[in-house]
Amino acid sequence: EEYVNLETDLGDADTNHAGGITVYGNRVYLTSRESVAVYSLEAVMSEPSESSVKPVGKFPLFFEAAFVHAEDDLLYVGEFYREENYPTAESHHILTPSGETNTAVIAVYELNRDSEFGFADTVPARIYSIPGLAQGMCLTSDGKIYLSASYGMADSHIYIYANPISTESRDKFLVETAEIPLYFLDNGNIEKTISVFPMSEEIAYVDEQIYVMCESASNKYIFGKLTGNNKLFSFSEK
Repeated sequence: EEYVNLETDLGDADTNHAGGITVYGNRVYLTSRESVAVYSLEAVMSEPSESSVKPVGKFPLFFEAAFVHAEDDLLYVGEFYREENYPTAESHHILTPSGETNTAVIAVYELNRDSEFGFADTVPARIYSIPGLAQGMCLTSDGKIYLSASYGMADSHIYIYANPISTESRDKFLVETAEIPLYFLDNGNIEKTISVFPMSEEIAYVDEQIYVMCESASNKYIFGKLTGNNKLFSFSEK
């Protein structure tokens, strides 16, 4: 096997809980606490195995990121909420139009391949209000949003939503002094829930297939290696 080590800007090993990684143009984006670390894709792919790569920059966030996804010149950065050990800001606890309270957000940033680090603006273009325990997301060709949610040994869930941006946002979310259009992933636009194995995390959509990766194959969660969670699973979106 071949690999490179992704370091911090100080040259130290990046030991934070990096919940998400994605690629846009010639950049690699890695969630890194309250920021997104940006690496050169060329450097990551061309350096000899076991070498180290420092980030070319870091993009600040207004929350602690847990997952990230790039799609159509947009970067989706989301957070994870669990009351006991992963709280989120009170302003992220929002009563949804369908009556439940969401406890986390996804911030959507516009990207530009020619701009520094790929970000067109430091202010999100829109915000999604989402439920807790989210670990990953993807979008399908018909515009649906798939959200991966899990914690511990309980079954994971893949929530499938109709994308709410087809209608104009009536709500706003305050980021510093900017009012950002706010959309909801809630019971009003959920189409289906799929139960899968424990600790599903990142998901991806390729050629009408959903691919699911799980964090429990690590040595810390060694049970995953005994239950098949060290494999990449897929299913059809249809």
